[in-house]
Amino acid sequence: MQGVTLENGVSIDSHCVISDAGARNTLRMLPSEEVDYEWARDVLEIEPSVGYVGMYLGLEGDIAANGATTANDWIYETWDVDQLWRNPLIEPDAPAMFVSFPSLKDPRHDPGAHQRHTCEIVTFVNPDAFTPWEHEGMKRGDARDPAYLELKETIEQNLLAQFGRHFPLLTPMVRYVTSSTPISVATYTGAEHGAMYGLATTPARFLSDALRPRTPIGGLFIAGQDACCPGVTGALMGGLMAAVSVEPRLLALLR
Repeated sequence: MQGVTLENGVSIDSHCVISDAGARNTLRMLPSEEVDYEWARDVLEIEPSVGYVGMYLGLEGDIAANGATTANDWIYETWDVDQLWRNPLIEPDAPAMFVSFPSLKDPRHDPGAHQRHTCEIVTFVNPDAFTPWEHEGMKRGDARDPAYLELKETIEQNLLAQFGRHFPLLTPMVRYVTSSTPISVATYTGAEHGAMYGLATTPARFLSDALRPRTPIGGLFIAGQDACCPGVTGALMGGLMAAVSVEPRLLALLR
């Protein structure tokens, strides 16, 4: 590798390049003559991971006295804990919900006279349900496909009702509702199909020799989740592993 070339044609020379865009996206950005085909094949054989729908609430009132805590709540509506929300348009309930109240966890948060707080709800979904709108990109407001806006509104109404069944005293305190879908994630992060955990968390992923920080292309390194394991901690460790692969002497600073 000799650096990167930006969309505007500007070239930035460097001895090495560290990509945190995900292994599949990294392949797409490489000049064809630079691709190691065996490595590329191994990466492309692993599908993207699941997508998610996020709903973000603004509340007013004493939420701690009405069911909210500093814990992360995992709520399952089925014993099949791996079940995805297959089609949010026709399935009113998500099989599983992650519910968190970030403002309660932040000791610096001042709720003010109106006792304003936040809530985050996350549900795992099959990204295929959003495939018809993958072209939406950065469109906003009325420029969005009406069918996509209808889907988002339906999702918000259903998730809010489901949230209300588990936190009935909090529902009247909700003042603001907005949501994100795999389309949102793909638009703002570039994650393929809005996959929240990079490549699929299968045995093949963890056994793959292709998913290591050092690639067979000289000077190219992979960081983030695909270089290690899913989640925030995985992304952190993937970055650390990439840094140490570039400069092994960094290990001495970790002792």
